[in-house]
Amino acid sequence: MKGGPLACLLAFAPLLPQALADDGGRLRVIEQKAALVQRVLADSALARRVAAGASDEARGYLAHARLRYARAQALVADGQLQAGEVAIDEAVALIGRARRLAPDQAQAEADQRLRYASLLESTQGLLAAARRQAERAPAGGESPEIARSAALLARAQELARRGEPDEAWRALIAAERELLIGLTRLLGSATLDYTARFDSPQEELRHETARVHSLRQLLPLAVAALRPAPAAVRAAEEQAQRAAQLQAQADAQAARGELADALASLRLAAEATQRALGAAGLTLQAAQ
Repeated sequence: MKGGPLACLLAFAPLLPQALADDGGRLRVIEQKAALVQRVLADSALARRVAAGASDEARGYLAHARLRYARAQALVADGQLQAGEVAIDEAVALIGRARRLAPDQAQAEADQRLRYASLLESTQGLLAAARRQAERAPAGGESPEIARSAALLARAQELARRGEPDEAWRALIAAERELLIGLTRLLGSATLDYTARFDSPQEELRHETARVHSLRQLLPLAVAALRPAPAAVRAAEEQAQRAAQLQAQADAQAARGELADALASLRLAAEATQRALGAAGLTLQAAQ
């Protein structure tokens, strides 16, 4: 359709009332929503999926969305912007309901692969951190939960290689759950021991780099396990961003041979990460 979003919005209105033209801000918002609705209803992948699918309910939602869209056009042409925007919003909601009944299978599979890869990476990192911490614990050795988590993680990867994504996802979720239980036992009173001694600045630099990395990997676990309030999550994210900046600074300093400065930056990065974890509810300290 020629003439841009306004022509799309007022497809059946021969003239635009002056009162409507004067309210440009709200009109532009309605134009954008209406243009999107029009494209979805006219000829979109969603419209084709609904038409070809088995869900009469989804087709009903799209039919009602078309009626609300037409109603919005009439209201806006009459200068009733607020009522017109309400009608457009109702059309958007109806389209959303239709989409849930006619999902894009290819997109859903892509989203599942992305979620799997992200959870796999975080679980692998946390498992490695848990094993390192278990070695430092007085009793030594990993707990049964951590051992089960490792086995489930291996099974998830094998299932993924065999092309069984649903089973792989379930095994990965189970691995994460066992790891959460194991780490909860390992953490005890929500305190970790990160004390270490070093023979050279290079060894300390390697340790501090690994320490900051493992601390940063604990943050998503702390958020998932301790469920902090939204304000606490934001505070944790701010500190985590600061830690990432300091770690990048340390990497640059180390590359220039400035080991003392790099160690100082890494310690600040570790402190920022500890503050992030503290905001999430997990306190870490070095033993004296």
